[in-house]
Amino acid sequence: MRTQNIPTDNFIQNVSLEQPAIDARILEQLRMLLGAETPHVLAGLIENYLECVPELLQDLRHAVKRNRKRISPITRTLKSRSIAFGALKLCALCDELEGNESAEACKAKLAQIEAECERVKLTLEAEWRRLYERRLKTDVFFPTGSYKNIGFYPK
Repeated sequence: MRTQNIPTDNFIQNVSLEQPAIDARILEQLRMLLGAETPHVLAGLIENYLECVPELLQDLRHAVKRNRKRISPITRTLKSRSIAFGALKLCALCDELEGNESAEACKAKLAQIEAECERVKLTLEAEWRRLYERRLKTDVFFPTGSYKNIGFYPK
């Protein structure tokens, strides 16, 4: 049985701002955990993530503007979904947002989180496309179809 190295909070706090949107080692561990023979499982997880993040960002915007007590539960959800893919910088930014007291600091950190979410989205979309291309070459059944923005499924 393989063990998975899960980053600790201290690891997330020491993330470099120049790091890629997704830590390739963590994504590879997720691939191994799910099984290399089942790319559709990872594709489904990516689709689910890409579909839920816009709503979380909308909730986070609302919390920053109107109810900062709601920031922590939303950022915890975003972090728990993001850490599985290795979006360490996004997780670190969420930690920083939770620690902000002033409204202006929260707004500035929210803008950084939104930009990082876009980087993560682009990286995961590229991974999804890679999985889809593999599916075309191997004819592995791809049961997902809900993530329509990527353009592989008819609308």
